[in-house]
Amino acid sequence: MNQLIIGYIFFFILGISFEVSSQEKIARTANVSSEMIDLKTILYQANSDPLVIFAARDLQRYIFLVTGELLSIKEKTSDKEGIFKLVVDPSLKPQSYRLKSYRYENEIHLEISGGSSIAVYYGICDFVERMGVRFQIEGDIIPDEKRELTISDLDVTKEPLFINRGLNPYHDFSEGPDWWEVDDYKVYFMQMVKMRMNTIVLHTYPPKGVFSWDYGPEPQFWLGLPQDVNEDGSVKHSYPSRMASTDATPWGYNKVKTSDFAAGAGLLFPEDEFSSSIVKGHLPWPKTPDDCNKVFNRAGTFYNDVFSFGKRFGMVFAGGTEVPTVLPPKLKERVISLGMDPDSPETMEKIFEGTFSRIQKTHPLDYYMFWTSEKWTGAGASKDEFAGTVRDIKAAERALTKLENPFKLATSGWVLGPQWDRGALDKELPDDAVMATLSRAMGWTPLEPSLAGLNRSKWVLPWAEDDAAMIQPQLWVGRTRRDAADALKYGCDGFFLIHWRTK
Repeated sequence: MNQLIIGYIFFFILGISFEVSSQEKIARTANVSSEMIDLKTILYQANSDPLVIFAARDLQRYIFLVTGELLSIKEKTSDKEGIFKLVVDPSLKPQSYRLKSYRYENEIHLEISGGSSIAVYYGICDFVERMGVRFQIEGDIIPDEKRELTISDLDVTKEPLFINRGLNPYHDFSEGPDWWEVDDYKVYFMQMVKMRMNTIVLHTYPPKGVFSWDYGPEPQFWLGLPQDVNEDGSVKHSYPSRMASTDATPWGYNKVKTSDFAAGAGLLFPEDEFSSSIVKGHLPWPKTPDDCNKVFNRAGTFYNDVFSFGKRFGMVFAGGTEVPTVLPPKLKERVISLGMDPDSPETMEKIFEGTFSRIQKTHPLDYYMFWTSEKWTGAGASKDEFAGTVRDIKAAERALTKLENPFKLATSGWVLGPQWDRGALDKELPDDAVMATLSRAMGWTPLEPSLAGLNRSKWVLPWAEDDAAMIQPQLWVGRTRRDAADALKYGCDGFFLIHWRTK
């Protein structure tokens, strides 16, 4: 039941991601013609890039799965051949696509065009859905019974309602991405692309959380000095970090052996202490300096693999650490040993220079995201915390300029900004930075109305599920539609869903 409901929520993002043209609205109500077609060919333009050829192969694969017919694929040489034509059309916007049928010598053809190669792929996914296939984050749903291949009269153009659409899979529970491996990420990225999503946002917990225990630091993003980064992006000075494991996770979980799991579930796990490969062998914490470096270097290799794969399909990546920055104790000791003041803007600029340099050398990233504390949604921000946040933003901006701006900045948090002025960070950020926010009260509260007054790129990250209720159904489809409508009303160009579970 849980899996089905969460699947519906993920599937719903399809419905809010793209507008339906007036032509399709007419076609839905008219008596459109539909003709049976024989085994034909899928054509692509000369000099098409690999993504268009991949789209042709995926169209071929899904037609075979649904109908049992195996169409051929070839480069287009004339209008007389090919029942499907895949075309990159510069007259369309980069993320827009069109499905247009036409007749040639009394035979119906379908041209699937996009303003870019990835938009062509979006178009073939639209057609595949018309054959009855459904895409969800954990996999495809293929009709059980074979169907005959038909092409209806179509004249459909779709454009995304949000420039950035996607997910915020939240680290810190074993139910979520802490246990995703490289292949898992690649599968989920592909499913996201089929649902016309294009962005993933990651959060990294700091050494000291808002609660009485430490959860982080987590190893997704390293903090450190420029001299502590090797030319290949590996680090030579770091600190202990961890991810969720069966050995210890503080959010109400006790240490447990996988062999003690109920109903034979332990047979799914290769060892009693299970974790991500990033921290494997270093549970619950890495113990030596070399071990600490190894965990971060594994993380760098890991995210380079998954982010580089995603880039091939037009994915955008955002992620970062919390502000005001809490330096891990080992990093703070190192800074002091070098005669630097750990609280000074100059020191923070150096730390961000090192942090950003390591990212630049290690893996793709589009936005480095500063997350304000969860505390800001309840107790509120103190003046000192806000001042520390501004200090870090300014230091990061200077560091990015030194490195010739390899990516942009963004902010996010459980609230848009401090309680005395939710839009206060707008005055402190560079013009090309994104401001983002979750919805308050674990999604029960509507989106922040202050978004409407911001004249910059704005993202919202509503809750697809409540992290305190992951063992029960959560019926948030209607709420998600409301949040999407509000996001459009407030002029947002990014819409994401925060979640942990995969199904």
